[in-house]
Amino acid sequence: MEEGESPEEALHREVYEEGRVRGKIAYLGMLEVSHEENPEFDPNGKYPLIGYQLFYRMDITETLPFERDNESLTRIWVETSEVKFVLDGHELLLDILDEAG
Repeated sequence: MEEGESPEEALHREVYEEGRVRGKIAYLGMLEVSHEENPEFDPNGKYPLIGYQLFYRMDITETLPFERDNESLTRIWVETSEVKFVLDGHELLLDILDEAG
């Protein structure tokens, strides 16, 4: 998130910049990410001691030409039934996507 940006504004900006899409979002939930027991944690690093990872679902309403001018080099479309193959090894994320329907 950028300064002064809400989580929803950050999501819209990120998916526009990296995927060149716009749409309607729905909040799914969040996870607390704690480094309190992480001996490698750097208190002067860019990540907070305790942070939150928010999850949203987006129903895409507009697809724009992909320009590769931000952090992404390509955009792919994945059918819902194929997501588990793209996100291999991310069981928690697959559970979240399953809940999202």
